[in-house]
Amino acid sequence: MEKIEELKKLKTLLEQGVITESGFQIRKAAIMSNPNDEIGKDKTYISRNQPTDISNNVRDAGKYIKKSVTSHILYVACFTLGTFLNMFALFSAISDIMSGQSIGRIMHNSPSFILTFVFYIAGFIFWVSSLVRMYKAGELLDTSDSSRANH
Repeated sequence: MEKIEELKKLKTLLEQGVITESGFQIRKAAIMSNPNDEIGKDKTYISRNQPTDISNNVRDAGKYIKKSVTSHILYVACFTLGTFLNMFALFSAISDIMSGQSIGRIMHNSPSFILTFVFYIAGFIFWVSSLVRMYKAGELLDTSDSSRANH
């Protein structure tokens, strides 16, 4: 009966995000392989492995933060290139207007405006990607903090 109670506790910890799926499987296998019905005697197994789950969360959060920084750098690069390309396109268009060309012909002959928006859209995608990764890193760190507070 103790094994069932211990497995229920582990399942609850897994659902709360306190332990990872791999940690759950390892602990479950240890409980099931223990020949004694008194699993409660070896409570150190769970608390001893808990810091591993915390350090895994912190390591994974670090990976998300690194990827977020990379995405943010790409966002800044795309936005900067798009801005310079937009300025070039505007100066070129003003020059063409001053030389007497029609606006329709200027827009048709200048792909700079389209490329500007491509860079802006790519930058926006990188920016959103950066925010999503930072949010995931924050969730992992919050999980680590809450599990550390429980022990």
